[in-house]
Amino acid sequence: MKSIVFLLQAGCNERCLFCFNHWREHGQMATLSPAEKRRAIDSVIALAPSMITLSGGEPLLDKGLPSLVDYIRQKAPQLPLSIQTNGTLLTPELAARFRTVNYFFISLHGPEKIHNELTRGPFFHKTMQGIRIAAAAGIPVVLNTVVTRANIVSLPMFLKECAQLGIAALQLSALYAAGVARSRHYLFPSMAQQRELVQAVSFLSLPYHVTFHAFEKHLLQGTPFHADHCGAGDEEIAIQPNGDVTLCPAWEQTYGNIMLDDWSVIEQQMKWGLAQEKPIISACQDCGGCALSRKAAIMEQSG
Repeated sequence: MKSIVFLLQAGCNERCLFCFNHWREHGQMATLSPAEKRRAIDSVIALAPSMITLSGGEPLLDKGLPSLVDYIRQKAPQLPLSIQTNGTLLTPELAARFRTVNYFFISLHGPEKIHNELTRGPFFHKTMQGIRIAAAAGIPVVLNTVVTRANIVSLPMFLKECAQLGIAALQLSALYAAGVARSRHYLFPSMAQQRELVQAVSFLSLPYHVTFHAFEKHLLQGTPFHADHCGAGDEEIAIQPNGDVTLCPAWEQTYGNIMLDDWSVIEQQMKWGLAQEKPIISACQDCGGCALSRKAAIMEQSG
């Protein structure tokens, strides 16, 4: 079974310029109750997923998160489990409750000034504190850095500075043309800028693993890095805060609701959705990029 991303919480204390949560454009989305989240987890675990990622919004805003993690571990002790967070709300007490989590996936988007500009608030030091708290609790940390025109020049030096954080890995993520970023064309770096970044990072000697996510394959040719491909609906599916099932966390089209529909019905709907989107997703498996970005580009060209 696929990896499942469960977006527990629609709210977030940051206001990232590139947030792919589509409901940010149309107001907040309803969120399942604690009891409903447990029922959703029961349904998810019954599918025997390869991994569960608890995300949002900002999942640490969910006061029931520690007990939900305990519930998942009670039901599936060996299931790989991660929490995707901005890290600003992590405390030593919370970290102690999350020691059974396999790793934290924490967003950090560059040096202080740039990170604060991209997240639209004074969040850098709070995120850095969260990273250190997780490390002190013995929980591995993987950083997620979204590559934009605003931070791309600073990233090689930033990666060097991250060597002091004791992280396990850092993922450089291509910017998705989804959510509030879809209309912010000024955020998207050029292909030449992305190519220069890949080349610069390939020459760095770092004590942690670096990956490039949703970058086009031709940008990574001749480097130590391997392009991944769009796994939407194939390797990964998402459950939105209201229980709707989508092909990936950033995808807007829904294919049923985990609380309302039988999984067999949802699965059939997803197969239909994949068939409809196959030309775009297949192209992204060839190029290595994000299907949503390709879809947005096609819509712009045709519109």
